[in-house]
Amino acid sequence: MSNGYDPLAVAFYDIAHEGAQVRAIAGAIEASLQPQHDEFGVEIPGLASLAGVRARSIVVLCADNLSYRCAQLAASLTQPLPVALVIAETIPGYLGALDVLIVVSEKGEDAAISRAISQSVSRGITTVLVCPGDCPMASDAPRGTIIVPHLPNALGPSPIRSVVSVLAVLELADLDPLLVVQKLTDWAEEIDKELASCSPERDETVNPAWELAAISGSLVHCSDSVPGVALASLVSTLWAMRGRVSASLSLAELAGASRYYQGSHRDIFYDPLLDDDGSVGLPLKPIVWCAADADVPGLPGAIAVTSVSHSVPVSVLRVLARAFAATVFFATE
Repeated sequence: MSNGYDPLAVAFYDIAHEGAQVRAIAGAIEASLQPQHDEFGVEIPGLASLAGVRARSIVVLCADNLSYRCAQLAASLTQPLPVALVIAETIPGYLGALDVLIVVSEKGEDAAISRAISQSVSRGITTVLVCPGDCPMASDAPRGTIIVPHLPNALGPSPIRSVVSVLAVLELADLDPLLVVQKLTDWAEEIDKELASCSPERDETVNPAWELAAISGSLVHCSDSVPGVALASLVSTLWAMRGRVSASLSLAELAGASRYYQGSHRDIFYDPLLDDDGSVGLPLKPIVWCAADADVPGLPGAIAVTSVSHSVPVSVLRVLARAFAATVFFATE
């Protein structure tokens, strides 16, 4: 304790709002079903206006690496895609009024991205902005920009909000808005359940996030499914941002590379004091995301993070919530 505050509880506060972030997106869709107008009587576009829109393409413009990984995960969870989807770091030259632009940013200010938003809206392109709440990027966005709501009291990155924002736009292309609202509400409840199990109030022996944080060694996130590989890449980025250096590969790539890792083939009687060959490094520790079961054949020492399904969004979102919650415990191992 410090000054009456539990540092773990304070660190967990923003992460605990990931379910509420999804609920806010659902609320914004439902609210925009009724036309809303500004002080000049001009209709304010909302997320529901995207329902049934058959765009030529949807372009996701990512302002940072974490946003890029979130967009990749969202795309991997929407199969088949209802429309051509492009994930980019700059706006494609062909973008026009027949397309939809989603801007995803964890940065509150970026002059180049803000210019891209202004140019997009001025050209009649439907533009959706996902960024921190009270920030210049949002306040400077031109009238006509659809701004995804952000909880006012939550700070720091919100990977689930970014993933679900892209998923929501893709879902609206195919489903009735009220069905999308119900789906997102259900997702939020499941995310809340996962985060409750990862709370610092739960003992480390029964806390799945704490178990993840305790893993040591040369961490390599991997999977054998497309959504799992996308999740592994996102988790690797998220953990590195919180001080835990790791890498990501597909399971097949890791199998081919494992011979290069120190200790990956040592037997159980290996003693680092007696048998060390002088090389530097820690034993390979693969983390297999969205695994079907706890056993990973052919990958000694692997830790499987199982999920009900690697293709059902809510199942993957729960695992992402657990991975995010693990970052709270990195400094306490």
